[in-house]
Parts: sequence; structure tokens; C-alpha cells
Amino acid sequence: MAAKDSFTDGCVQAGGALLHFFMVFTCVFIGVSLAKFFLDHFPKSDRNKDRRTQRRLPPGPRGWPILGHLPYLGSHPHQVLARWRENYGDIYRIRMGSKTVVVVNGLAATRHVLLDRRGEFDGRASLLSFSSICDGASLTNNRDYGVSDVQRKIAVRALNAVMKDKQNLEELISKQADNLVKNILKNEERPYDPASDFLTAVSSVIFALVFGCGRAGNLDEQFMNMLKSVRNFTDFCKAGNPADFFPWLEPFMRERMRKFKAMADMLPRICHRLLQERWLTSYTPTLSHITPPRDVMDVLINYVTTSSDARRTKKLADAHVFNLLSDIVGAGFHTTSTALNWVTLCLVAFQDAQRKAQIEIDSVIGKSREPRTDDMDKTPYVMAMIHEVLRFRPVLPLSLPRATTREVVLGEFYIPDDTMVLINYWSVCHDSSVWTDPDLFKPERFLRTDAAGRTTIDNELKERATTFSVGKRKCLGYALALKELFIMVTALLQKTYILPEEGEDYEEALKGEFGLAMTPKPYKVRFCQRSSL
Repeated sequence: MAAKDSFTDGCVQAGGALLHFFMVFTCVFIGVSLAKFFLDHFPKSDRNKDRRTQRRLPPGPRGWPILGHLPYLGSHPHQVLARWRENYGDIYRIRMGSKTVVVVNGLAATRHVLLDRRGEFDGRASLLSFSSICDGASLTNNRDYGVSDVQRKIAVRALNAVMKDKQNLEELISKQADNLVKNILKNEERPYDPASDFLTAVSSVIFALVFGCGRAGNLDEQFMNMLKSVRNFTDFCKAGNPADFFPWLEPFMRERMRKFKAMADMLPRICHRLLQERWLTSYTPTLSHITPPRDVMDVLINYVTTSSDARRTKKLADAHVFNLLSDIVGAGFHTTSTALNWVTLCLVAFQDAQRKAQIEIDSVIGKSREPRTDDMDKTPYVMAMIHEVLRFRPVLPLSLPRATTREVVLGEFYIPDDTMVLINYWSVCHDSSVWTDPDLFKPERFLRTDAAGRTTIDNELKERATTFSVGKRKCLGYALALKELFIMVTALLQKTYILPEEGEDYEEALKGEFGLAMTPKPYKVRFCQRSSL
């Protein structure tokens, strides 16, 4: 009996000790959680200062526990972030899950951080999605700022080399513009969504510049696979990747990450397959350098075969160079075709702008001659209309997530090294201190009268619309994109009227859909051959 009582007493004591442990653990856990919550959301001024600089971290709105400000951002985060600027200034801080994010708004602040503080905000954020694309070795996603800077210079050199032949470039774009008009007129006077044909036309130009003209003209299997991969990847990315902002979710997101990586790797695999074919068929031990280069691929192969010593000093592997193929293709396929889609939507929604553009085209170019890049300076209204579309509905309203490359002191604020940074280009393009009536579509805002009384583009104002970014991460293909847009839009307006379809809500389409790029909501128009009206 005594033994039984002793055993019972021991169990009670052990149970009491265990209960005491769990009570203490629970109290500590709750205390730490509450402390973290209050420190995160109600920061003391002493905590909100860097001990060395005695400067504050940028202020910002209060967010939710764990989720941060993600629940507030909605389907148009660029507009929400622009509104918060009114209360917290041009530079403020939010949380996206576990990530602290500095948001930069407005023209003055954007130009300051990207131009005056060059390099300090040009890193790439540490996100799981970025690291899984080309194993983090592409220009777009490379976190090594020194390597990505060299990659960019190589890419610029490659594009400039293939754009030197102005006549060839114009013929290439004009050919695809002509194909575009023919494909569109197959649906003449029928309700029609042109987005797919826009993507094919623009992608054909990029494909030809990167891999050679023959394939693009035939739309061979590799080209169609590239189109499919770009479409699938952009559609998949619309849903985002929660593990980027909640790293602890990674074990539960493995299947989604597997699908993401498979889609992200499809385009680089196709590019590398074409690269191997070129290397095996065109390069031999006695011929390791092709002059002049026929396309971007030749330029990159020439670089790899002739500059190995220089690359070793810059820690640049062959993969860093050849991944530029998918960087150029991926960016060129999607952004320019999306811009062309926005131009068409604006022309059908604002018929007066279409009429004025056609009057100028008829007067300067006529209805039969193919437009050339030289005509860009002679058709200021058409160019003003294109620039206004890019301002009114920027294809990239938010930058890809950047990161600080070192500790940054910005006025009264301190920003730690490797802090994620978003540039709100929407707020730049809709900055009321720069643009009169920024929410209205007014192509005339980009026009000025020079000393000789001629109407020209206001270049100073044009530079304020940072549609393609500024600084070291400015869009590589900006000049090419403008040429493509001008020739294709002008060809469309030469040959067709873009007419509204009854029952279509173009105001709703103009709200756009946020994703890798901001695209119009699906819409339909009617294209009618001008000679038939």
C-alpha cells in the first residue's frame, strides 16, 4: 500500500512539474509573441533608430500580425502604395509577410535613389522564386551586383551590335507589322481579342534578332515552344508565391515550387538547345569567332571564346553569359506586346486620339509607304500618343523587387543592407506635382512648340515618365521597343480603323490586371480595313 501511495505521489509530482513547465513555456511564448507584435507594430523611437547613425528607419502604416500589409494591397497594389504616399511621404516602410520592404514613390525620390545614389538600390531581393530561376545566374535575378553589372554591359553590347544594321532592323519589324495587319484583317469586322497576334508579332522580331531571321519567319517548333513557355509562366506567376514572403511555408509549397521551376526553366532550356546547335554547326577549332555577328547568339559566343581571362577576373561563368539569351527573349516577348495591347485599347477607348494619329500618318507617310524609324521625328502626335499610353498605363507599375547593396543613409532615414525595395513607377507616372490631370489620357501633354514654330515632342517631359526605369537597371530593349511600337502602331492605323464593339466595357478593361506585367483586362474590338469605309 505504501509503495502504491509513493508511486501515486511521484506521478502527481511529475505531472505537476510537467504542468508547471508547460505553463511557464506558454507564458514565455505568449510574452515573446506579444513583445514582438508590439515592437513590430508600435515601435519605440529608440528602437526605430540605428544605434550608430541615430537615424530612423522610414515610417509606415500599421500592418497585421504575421501577414503585414499584404491584406491591404489587393489586386492593384501600385495604386494602394501610391495612396499611402499621401500620409507617409515619398519613402516609407511596409511589411510583406516576414519581409521588411521600403517603397519609393514619386519622380523626385525615384530619380534620387536610382540616379544620385547609383548602385545602392540596384541589388536584387532575396526571394525563393528568384533563386530558382536559372539557379539565380540570370541578369534579371542575379543577387551578385558586381556580376549582374557585367552581364548588363554584355547584353547592351549584344543588342547594339544587332541593331547597327538599321535597314535590316526596319525590314524585320515591317515584315512582322505586315503579317500582323494581315492576320488581324482575317477577323475583319468581327469582335476580336488581338492580344495573341500582338505577342506573336513582337516575339518574332525578338526571336529573329537573338537566334536568326530564318526561324522567326517560319515560326518553327522552337519558336512556338518559346511562346507557350512565356504564356504559361506569366499566367502561373499571377497567383504569386507565398513562400517568397513566408519562408516557413516552403516545406508545404514544394509541389508549387516544382511547377514554378519547371515553367521557369523551360525558356532557358530551349535557348540552350539552340545555342548548342549553333555551336556545333558554326564553330570549329579553326573558326571560333564570327565577324560580323549575325545575331545576339553570335555576339555572346564570340564573347565567351575570346575573353575568358577577363571573365575569370570578374567571376563570370559561361552560364552568366548564355543565360542572357533567355533574359532578352523573356523580357522582349512580354513587355512590348503588352504595351501594344494597351495602345490598341486606348485608341478604341479614346477615338479622338485615333483620329488625330491617322490624320498625321496620312499627311506625313501616306497610306501605302511602309513607316520607317526616321518617321518618328516627323510624326510628333503619334509619338506623343505612344508615350502617353506608356505613362497612363505603365506596363510595369512596380519594379521587380530590388535590394540595397549596402547600408544606406537617406536624409533622415537609415536603411539596412539587403533590405527589399520596391519602386512605384505608377506613382511616378501619376505624380500630380509633375503631370496636370494625371488620371486623364492626354497625348497633347507631350507636345511643345519650338522656336521655329514647329510641333515637337517635349523631351524633358518624356524623361519624367520613367516607364522603362532609369539608372543601371533601365530596360535593355527600351530603344528597340519604341521602334517596334511605332512601326506596328503606325502600320495598323494606316490600314485599319479600330472600332468599339457593342457591349464591351472598355473602362473596366482599362483598370488592368496586375501580374508580372500589368495587362489590360480581356477586351474585344473590331478592325475594319480603311479602304472599305
